[in-house]
This record gives sequence, C-alpha cells and structure tokens, in this order.
Amino acid sequence: MVKDEYNGLQYTLKASPSVKKLMQLRYKLSNSTFLFKRDQFIATTIDTTLGENETEILFIGAYYKVMKRLLKNITVIVLKNIFKIRNTKKPFNSILKQASDNMNCLNNKWLKNESSCPVN
Repeated sequence: MVKDEYNGLQYTLKASPSVKKLMQLRYKLSNSTFLFKRDQFIATTIDTTLGENETEILFIGAYYKVMKRLLKNITVIVLKNIFKIRNTKKPFNSILKQASDNMNCLNNKWLKNESSCPVN
C-alpha cells in the first residue's frame, strides 16, 4: 500500500509536464483513499497483534486517524491535543501555499516576460 503510493509519486516526478498535472490531480483525488487504507491497516495490525495484558506504544502524527478504528477494549492515552496541532498547522499550510502560488506567478511572469503578477 505504501509502496504503491511511493511508486505513484515517483512516476509523477519523472513524468512529462502534461502527464504530471494529470497525475497530481489523480493523487489529490485518491489521497483520502490512501490515508484511509493506511489508517485501517495500522489499526488492524494493532488489533490482531496486541495480546491480552500487553502494552504497545505508537508514535504517530496528528493527521493519522487510527484511534477511531481500534477495538473498543484498547485504551489510548494521547499525549498532545491532536485538534490543537491540526488547527495550528492549517494557517502555516495556507501561508506556504500562498508563497508557492506567488513564486509560480513570478516564474511565469519572468518566463513569459509579462508585466503584472498579483503578488500578495
């Protein structure tokens, strides 16, 4: 599953610009499916391998949604507020996207010798 996602990303990086755009769109559309399968795989692995009276430690990022897929008899202790982490990262992501959009616009302006670019 992870290998499939990796191979798809590697193919996208090596593709021609027109194919790359299509592959990026495909990845964006199928990304939630990859994430769901990944989280389900992790939860199933924990459910099937964790024995009675055993303890497991799982270090995982805030965007994984494994906990809601675990069996109800598994106790989860969360060390950080997941929702706070997710909400803190959103403004940063929007700043990165805006910076990336501005760089793309400036690159296009330079390549096409255009005189205007709506940089914020």
